[in-house]
Amino acid sequence: MLVMDELGGTRVQAVPQDLRTQPSIQPSIVRELAQCALRIEQHYGKPQDIEWAVDRQGKVFLLQTRPLHVLSDARASDPPSSIPVEIAPESVLVEGGTTACPGAGAGPVVQVTSSHDLAAVPKGAVVVAPNPFPGLITVMGKATALVTEVGGVASHMATLAREYRIPTLVGAPGAIALQPGMTVTVDATAGRILDGIHAPLVAARRRQAAHIFEDMPLFRGFRDILELVAPLNLLHPSDPGFTPANCKTLHDITRFAHQCAMSEIFGRVTDLESRATVGLRLESSLPLPVLLLYVDRPMSGLGRNGRILDTEVDSIPFRALWEGMLQQGWPSGPTREGHEFQPALVTHGGERTTEGYSVKSFAVLARTYMMLSLHLGYHFTTIEAMADDEPSKNYIRLQYKDGGASLERRVRRIRLVASLLARLGFENASQADFLDASVSYEDAAQVVRKMAVLGRIVLLTKQLDMALSNDRITEWYTRDFAKRLGLDAEVTP
Repeated sequence: MLVMDELGGTRVQAVPQDLRTQPSIQPSIVRELAQCALRIEQHYGKPQDIEWAVDRQGKVFLLQTRPLHVLSDARASDPPSSIPVEIAPESVLVEGGTTACPGAGAGPVVQVTSSHDLAAVPKGAVVVAPNPFPGLITVMGKATALVTEVGGVASHMATLAREYRIPTLVGAPGAIALQPGMTVTVDATAGRILDGIHAPLVAARRRQAAHIFEDMPLFRGFRDILELVAPLNLLHPSDPGFTPANCKTLHDITRFAHQCAMSEIFGRVTDLESRATVGLRLESSLPLPVLLLYVDRPMSGLGRNGRILDTEVDSIPFRALWEGMLQQGWPSGPTREGHEFQPALVTHGGERTTEGYSVKSFAVLARTYMMLSLHLGYHFTTIEAMADDEPSKNYIRLQYKDGGASLERRVRRIRLVASLLARLGFENASQADFLDASVSYEDAAQVVRKMAVLGRIVLLTKQLDMALSNDRITEWYTRDFAKRLGLDAEVTP
């Protein structure tokens, strides 16, 4: 729940156990609010969108009211004969989703898990995704309906779907189990997915805008202004056209500024010099010097004598990553039995002095956040992650570059890592020997699981570029690592 913070503003905290089964507001307040709503509607002569608050003494305050603009269902104006008959229960494949944009659409199911799948989406398809990742905007002009298994009506994708007026269902349990190619009807208004094509239902659900002032000069002016504000033309930072010159709307400018800010953050962390003395030295069985800097609390009460044990670090994403690295263990010999490859750097018995590791790694931490700049031999890895209680805030982003081998072998390693990450649902925007992969809108448990696997991948692939002399060996390692990590059963985009 959202509560007032003693230092100002608000903060989110867990609902106390004794309140979890109680209503948020008392029945007497509900009745008072209902009476207020009826009086306000009578006063203005139309339904109202009302904002209100209740103080600790139970006094109701009306904060704001404005006309409630809704999209009417076309069935209200259709003759009774055109209203579809009740849908047979056996036709319902999925039920229980939340309407992000009402309406209905029908077509063949196309399952997508990342931006790489979107280019193959045909016109007229029902697009089904595990979560509302941003790239879905690129198919909104082709899809007849959108479905995600997780997500909420306030997500960016849901907002765009309403702009495009595409029937959209979010939080639809079991949607990703729908077989690709099967024909379905998404009844987003009723929160269900039906087997087969139900043309009368699609026609009946066709929405008609009910904005009574839409044709007035003032609203036409608003629409003209909106054209300079809302459309998004800069879709992906890897596109050649992702430049300031192509910013045509305020949305474009915001998107470009956000991308530049993220790149600057990554660059600042990566460029920290080894001689820096800020932060706490991480004590661990892994022979890897890491300095930790907390940003959500004073550093004075943490650790002892400038050092902190890895078991004392309470950053959720960092602990998950580090535990994955500990589980994998520091590589100390050839990765493949009988193979000629010998790592350029070998450690034995957990020795803490390792030649070539004078460059320290840095981590910026909070309880639910981490930004790690990891220096492993000749390559650099930057990992940023958020593991909050609110899935819409969560993400993992990995950037990976350089290495000690030739460019050809470094490219093979990037291809191998990208393949493993794709099985975890990561989107990949890699170029040559530079990896840029991310995943978002995951609940905290999934972030923790994927960070642990990511920690294992980091050590599994350390200096692996030395061994990747040809594509056949790369494919062998990819299959072997996927099996070791339990990813051979994961869906590969």
